[in-house]
Order: sequence, then structure tokens, then C-alpha cells
Amino acid sequence: MKIIYFITARGHGRGGHFHSLNHIAAAIGENTDVEIYSLGTGYSEVIAKNIYFKQHLDFNGKNLFSFGKKIKEIIRTKNPDIIHCFDHTSYNVLSLILKNNNFVVNKCGGPNPIKFPYVQDLVLFSKENENWFKSNQKFKSSSIYTIPNRVNANELNINIENITIHKEDKFCFVRIGRIGETYKKSFEDSIKLIRKSQNDVKNKVHLYIIGTIENKATYDYLKEISGDLPVTFLTEDKYTKKASNMLYLADAVIATGRGIMEGTGLEKPILTPSKNSDIPVLVSKNNFEGFLATNFSERNVASERDIQCNLENIKKLIDDKEFYEKFKNDSKYIFEKYFDVQGGVPKYIEVYKNVLNSKKPKKRLFKNLIYQLKTIFSFIR
Repeated sequence: MKIIYFITARGHGRGGHFHSLNHIAAAIGENTDVEIYSLGTGYSEVIAKNIYFKQHLDFNGKNLFSFGKKIKEIIRTKNPDIIHCFDHTSYNVLSLILKNNNFVVNKCGGPNPIKFPYVQDLVLFSKENENWFKSNQKFKSSSIYTIPNRVNANELNINIENITIHKEDKFCFVRIGRIGETYKKSFEDSIKLIRKSQNDVKNKVHLYIIGTIENKATYDYLKEISGDLPVTFLTEDKYTKKASNMLYLADAVIATGRGIMEGTGLEKPILTPSKNSDIPVLVSKNNFEGFLATNFSERNVASERDIQCNLENIKKLIDDKEFYEKFKNDSKYIFEKYFDVQGGVPKYIEVYKNVLNSKKPKKRLFKNLIYQLKTIFSFIR
């Protein structure tokens, strides 16, 4: 079986789905013939470093004809069994050019879409997205698979030469994320946690906020509200290019999405934001699945029981070694059951086999044309 992966790169190419593809393709490639291509106006160093990466294809919308020729030549010479697009943008572009190939498309987390092109074989990361697609008549004939995001714990390198900074001799929380409006609440909540806990625990606490500044106003606001607190911001490229490297600073990880996988992969206790809580919520194997349903996003909703005991449990996590070890063990359990990339490989292989064995005709519906054209023009603007 031969799989070719495509992903769109428009900016720095460091988003979570780039890391997801990097880990998944590397694991599948151990026993399957795989290649990776990126397309677009940007470039992803994350993907380019993968041993199965072949080429970045420049695409700006205006060069559709010459780009199409390149794609057709690649597909003709490589003759893949499956073309796996790790975003609907690459799918919209490629499905306009290619008419008789087997496509698999990933929607990599995020909120439910307002609109989405018809996809015959679709892989999702969350139950939230699964419920939306399965309840939408447009996708009643689609094959829909839910495979939670995956990470390779062996690649979470926490020993970094030249950029290692000294860890504060305190109980340290780490929150990694792009500093902008998208994650503003979770940063605020993390800062509030330090304010609420610092005077009621035996051990001193510290918060590291690590991320690229996307919105300077948000960054300035966070700096202002944390000014009198033990909070350190790390925003330089050497810290943010592979921010998971910096998790050596963490005694506990405050995270959304992929950060949860990385935190549990390192057996760190994890916390996640919730819409109905003003501080991050401590995650255990007992309340884990409720947050998994929304892919550990800021759309999380915690139970009243969790909220009532949350702050006291966090304080106990900071001061009680035995209680801390319990949550370390919970993280190990969660990772091994849900997030270890090796556990995801047979699930993806099953998807590919189902596609190849399917008797359903390949649908390239005319109603996708509007999505395809909008995608093309979005590159031109």
C-alpha cells in the first residue's frame, strides 16, 4: 500500500496539525510506503524535517495550471493507493485537479464547521466533530472515523542544548499556545490560578507562558494582569519553534489540544481550560473523557463536582507528593490508552483498507465546486 500525504502551508507551518501529520506519517511509514508533500505560500519546517517529506509545492492560486501539471505528474509516477489530505484546503485544491483517486481527509480538531465540503472518507479527532458530521444529511453516505490526535513520546525531547533556561525552584505550571485572542481566556485563567493559589500553599508557584505573539494587544494585556505575579513569558523563536521541548520546565502542564498529548506523554499532571471555570481544571482519568469530547479546547465544560473541588485539588497537587504521583500515573494511563501514536497506526491502516475495499463510487460532487473555487481565490487575495 502506498500513501501520499498532503498538507497546506500558508504561514510558519507550526500549528498542531503539522505536528500531528509529522508523528502519524512517521509511525505509519515504519511499515508502509508513505510520502509527504506540502503546498501553499508558506513553508513548514516541522514537516520538512520528516524523513518521508519529499517536496514543498508553491501554490498561490494564480499558478493553478502549472501546479496542476506538477500534481498530475507526481500522482502518475508515484501511483498512490490513497491520497490523504490533512486539511480541507489541500483537499479542495487537489480534488479539483484529480478526479479518479481515493481521498481521505482529516479535520484536525477545532470547533464544528459552519460549512464543509463533501468528503467521502473523513477522519476526525473529537466526538464533538463526529456528532456534527453524523447529524448532517450532507454526510449521510460518508464513512466517518474518529481517531483522537496522536503523539510519539520518544520525540518529546526535553534536553535542549544552547537554549535551556534555568527552571525556577518552585512548583511550575507551563502553558504553551499562540498569544492572541484564540487562547486569551486560557492564559487569563492560568494567571488567575497563580493569583489564587500562591498564598495558600507551602510550596511557591511559578507560571511559564510560552508562545508566539500573534496579537500584541493581547500580550500587553496579559503582561499587565500578571505584572505582580511570578509569571515568565517566553516568546522568542528559539523557545516557540518546538515549544514542547520546553516542557522540562513543567511540574504540571496547562494545555489545550495537542498540548494535552504532549503533557501526558511526559507523564506530567495536566490541567485544561473550561468555559464554566475561571481557572484551569485538573484532569484525571475519571473526568478525562468529558474533555476529550471537545478535544481539550476552550469549549470544554467541566462538571459542577469538578469545579467545586478543583482549586483545593490543585493546591493539594502542589503540596502533596503522593497526590501528585496519582495524577502522574493518570497521565501515563491516558497517554497509553488514547494518545500513543503506535496505538493510532492500526486505526489509520483500517481506514485505508476500508477505502480500498469500498464498493461505493468515488463522488466528486459538483456542489463542491464552490468550496474549491473559494479556496483557489483565497490564495490569490
